[in-house]
Amino acid sequence: MQRPLYEILDLSDFKKDASTSEGTSGSNSHGGKGRKGGKGAKSAKGTKGAKGAKGTNSSKGAKGAKGGSSSNYGGENTVDSPHELLQAVAQEIFSSKKCVIFTGAGISASAGIPTFRDKDGFFQTLKQKYQGLHLGTTDIMDYTQCYPNSVNQLVPHKMTILHHNVMMDLKALARKKSPTPFHWFIDFLDSKGILLRHYDQNIDGLIEKLQVFLSFDKVFYKVVQCHGTLTCLQCRKCRSIIFDPPKEKEDVLRSGELPTCDEQECSDRSSGLNATLREIGFARLRINVALYRESADHFLGDDAGDVAKNDLCAKPDLLLVVGTSLSTEAAGTIKLVSDFCRQNSLKGRGRKRIFVNPEAPPSSISSLFDVWVCGTADDFIERLRRMAPDGNTAFIIFFFRY
Repeated sequence: MQRPLYEILDLSDFKKDASTSEGTSGSNSHGGKGRKGGKGAKSAKGTKGAKGAKGTNSSKGAKGAKGGSSSNYGGENTVDSPHELLQAVAQEIFSSKKCVIFTGAGISASAGIPTFRDKDGFFQTLKQKYQGLHLGTTDIMDYTQCYPNSVNQLVPHKMTILHHNVMMDLKALARKKSPTPFHWFIDFLDSKGILLRHYDQNIDGLIEKLQVFLSFDKVFYKVVQCHGTLTCLQCRKCRSIIFDPPKEKEDVLRSGELPTCDEQECSDRSSGLNATLREIGFARLRINVALYRESADHFLGDDAGDVAKNDLCAKPDLLLVVGTSLSTEAAGTIKLVSDFCRQNSLKGRGRKRIFVNPEAPPSSISSLFDVWVCGTADDFIERLRRMAPDGNTAFIIFFFRY
């Protein structure tokens, strides 16, 4: 099987060598240990790491390269220690002018927001809590399960009640939490004019607590909430959005019903004696979150696609994909990420396509990345903090808070 073409930067290598002083300028090298090839350095799924060269960056199989990790990157035979590779990644970030960031649940984990797919994550917890319902893995976020009666749902269904209550509980949890270091990093990149766009798969609304959420570039907002947000309700008919809806609306949702839209157009057409069931059903407010198996032309998907077309034409110079497994269910997100990876301004021009996650990128698109940073978003920020280049006062001041 073809090995992944990306280089691997395992952040645990630095923890093993924590006794070595690095300093903020990153002048001391970690070349003493090298990378062990025997385990494939946590190679991508579907590749065999046992022989080192297949699925790793080492050149000597079982023992690896002593001075660092050897790779045939960009057509050249390079030898980089973990420290040198981190320096190269940091330099790409610090020198970027048009950075695009895709994020998933991993960037909110340290805030206490559960991830969705981990063994102790959101889906598994719900399956155990509601064993009597025999829930499938993603049923609680499946449109056909949560709204089985479609638009004419006048009698609450048990799955609708469950879905609404779980979403409201998650919203209440997120409301008490603070943005993580990576959220603040996104906000900082925008304040320095580096951020082109942030595509956020999270629905927790943590990014909405920062200034970047209101940032605008003449055409689109800097933050695209690909899957929506728990903080809003949206009318299924006129598509008006209610930010931070009143408690009475949330109480209606918890009962399993859909609250009515208060916009004049909807109120007039759905309250008359001749109103049809379809009109009544449409003029209802729903939690502004995209669900699995929902209509392919969902408005959230359309918005993300329109913004992406604009951003691809802008020729971004850096792509960060952080805290997401890019699961097969998120087909739309995988396509967006793939489109950016294939962008000529990124392809074959250094380490500009960076995947940060404890798990490897999916094998279907793994070859499109230049570097897999194996670790959490917070660990990545901590390592970048130590790599802030000399003389870059803005970065040093930002990272000092952590």
